[in-house]
Amino acid sequence: MRMTGTDEQVEGVLGPIDEDVDLIRSLVAAIETGYKDRKGQKITKEELEQIDRHVVQLQSHHDALIPLQSSHGVYAKDLEGIKNLLMDLQKPFLAWPVDSAKERVADPEHLGKMRQTAQALLRRVRLVRIPLIINERHLRHLRTGRSFDFLKEYETDLGLEEVGTDMRKEMLGILKKRGDIDGWVDEDAGVIYKASPRWRRRLLSFALVFGFPLLGLVVFPLILPSFAPSGVSWSPRAIAVNYMFLFAGFVTHVIKKALEGQKTPLLDDLLVWIHVKEWPLIGVGASVWMVFLGLGAFNFFPDLSLYKEVDTTSALSVFTSGVAIDSIAAGVLKQYQGANPAGTTRKQSAVAT
Repeated sequence: MRMTGTDEQVEGVLGPIDEDVDLIRSLVAAIETGYKDRKGQKITKEELEQIDRHVVQLQSHHDALIPLQSSHGVYAKDLEGIKNLLMDLQKPFLAWPVDSAKERVADPEHLGKMRQTAQALLRRVRLVRIPLIINERHLRHLRTGRSFDFLKEYETDLGLEEVGTDMRKEMLGILKKRGDIDGWVDEDAGVIYKASPRWRRRLLSFALVFGFPLLGLVVFPLILPSFAPSGVSWSPRAIAVNYMFLFAGFVTHVIKKALEGQKTPLLDDLLVWIHVKEWPLIGVGASVWMVFLGLGAFNFFPDLSLYKEVDTTSALSVFTSGVAIDSIAAGVLKQYQGANPAGTTRKQSAVAT
């Protein structure tokens, strides 16, 4: 999704703030190191001029935030915090002690306050900018379900090598809670999967994953009884009920996969996970039909009782098959290949040519 006009205005103001504050942080850190090496000597004139130039620039950034904050409510709270931190960042510099020659002394307490405030300000600024950058530079170019390695790219592309993996993971968790990126966050893997921000698109994924298997609940009771062997009666009710148990097992399988490794499983996470995994899940959903036919056709149930009656044993077995749909589908396919070796040979020959 492309940046909106609001996003572009916010990025246009926060980008320069990010650059200047990052420079101030680097300069202050360098002065702290030099202060220790020089055993408490004064700040050099060059150091003072460098910091002063950027600190003065902070006031213009502060002024630029005021109209932006009043016109963009969605960012109002973040921009208010940034504006306050900009003021706090100027205070230690203006309050640095001076000697008798009215030159500022490299006081460790004021240096530390300024560096800490700069770090807090950068963190606040980047929590607003990072979603915009990720959406525009990365997720917009991905197909639904493809992933973006946040931890890897965050080190280089977003310019935060200094903050360390722990802080990047913390930011990743915050981004997941805020939900303002066009993707689904996998905190354990450190990646973000492309997801559509539109609920209609996400509902379409839900319909595609569960709609086709659910259709079997109508199709099989209507069609299968007409294929019953001579002298055998297949019950539409038994077919419908047993298929319903298989479908329930498939739903359980999807939920189980979605919640694996999730510390706090939420409904929203489940729906978005189904959306980003739609193509693999559609394939698994399609296999529900094959499994239901295969369970009867290859005599997994004696005398095709699956199609004739409903009992506790068959219902539980079919439900369990749905929960383990991946392995059961593979077993059915293996049975088919064993029952049709000629067809398999032709297929392999075709592939070989």
